Amino acid sequence: MVTIPHKEDAFRLADERDQFAQLMGSANLLVFKDGKTIAYNTDGYAASRSLKEAGIELKGKRIAIVGTGGAGRALAFQFALEGASELALFNRTLERAERLKSELKQKLKFKAVKTLAPCPSSLVPELKRCDLLVNATSVGMHPNEGEMPVPTEALHKGLVVFDIVYNPVQTRLLKEAKRVGCKTVDGVPMLVYTNEKALELCLDVAVTPDLVKLMLRVCYDSLKRH
Repeated sequence: MVTIPHKEDAFRLADERDQFAQLMGSANLLVFKDGKTIAYNTDGYAASRSLKEAGIELKGKRIAIVGTGGAGRALAFQFALEGASELALFNRTLERAERLKSELKQKLKFKAVKTLAPCPSSLVPELKRCDLLVNATSVGMHPNEGEMPVPTEALHKGLVVFDIVYNPVQTRLLKEAKRVGCKTVDGVPMLVYTNEKALELCLDVAVTPDLVKLMLRVCYDSLKRH
């Protein structure tokens, strides 16, 4: 498995890539087979499944993504493929967000996308329009649990907040979101669903629903102890 900030480097180092990794230019899984390194990207699948398991459909949704690195890129492509109505991409470096915007237009003909800097003057009004906010950065991850990727005043009841950070499970973003009545989704299911695919691809193991439930329980129990 490959994690931030190495996903784009992993993609470039591979001999072969699966279709989704090729589409968006980063990999979270390298499989060594028959003398070759094969790059896969399961972040989009795992994020989509996490949201759907929580009862959240992506089609027709206005979605804000904070962070356009490896994970943010995967989620933007996945959400566009699944029929999101609009994407708002927030990134510290606007050039990087602009590159992703151009790729979405060129590769998927997805034009309902804008790029903004992650500052209160842009975040607050934009999130008031959005149905779903995704933190695709490491902001709020241990040991920096006090950090927030967006200002609290940008959160509002009716907004779904998905944080891909899983340590801690309940980030400050999720806690603040719950306080204002947002529905929240933590990062543990996405972690498990990416590893589910890793088991299938690396070990040729058929992952049953019972095994997935066990993986989720073990992850939650382990992370609660830290």
